Amino acid sequence: MTGCETWDTSPRVYSLSSPVSSKSAFLSYKGDVFVRLKYCPPEGAHQEMGGVLYCLVKAASNLCSVGSGRIPDPFCKTVLWPNQTGDKQKTAIIKKTSNPEWNHISMHEGMTEKKLREGSPALTIWHHELMTSNVFLGGVRLNVGTGYSYGHAVHFMDGTGPEVECWQTLLDMPNKWREWALSLRPGMD
Repeated sequence: MTGCETWDTSPRVYSLSSPVSSKSAFLSYKGDVFVRLKYCPPEGAHQEMGGVLYCLVKAASNLCSVGSGRIPDPFCKTVLWPNQTGDKQKTAIIKKTSNPEWNHISMHEGMTEKKLREGSPALTIWHHELMTSNVFLGGVRLNVGTGYSYGHAVHFMDGTGPEVECWQTLLDMPNKWREWALSLRPGMD
């Protein structure tokens, strides 16, 4: 007996996923950003002063090429929404790499739990252009994903999936560094 006699040769129907959705997922992939976050709430009598949010932008990987296949000169901008003066940070520009390492830490003082629940850091990665506007490569928004800030519908509270999980973990477990690898969004509308 060869074993072929026990094979089931009857026809089977298999469901296939749409090739359009997998193609669009592939086309929308812009790379990943690696961040470490820590929130240190205020202690004792200093509650009204707020705590400190630390954001370490470690690196990015698999960034897309720009123009006609050029390797990017990437940098990362961090902005806290709702936008406040002094809440913008920028890493150094790393020349000709799709896998930059920045290890840039930003420190945001005066942060209360309410500000963290109602606000959102946006990390956007750009290709540096000397003579024209910089080119957007991708970004993430870290927040609770409610769509609202201080009772108003806003565009920047649109965190999804891992972005919300990352931010909620920060809120639930203060005083501890947490590291995340987040996929970059293709747009930040």
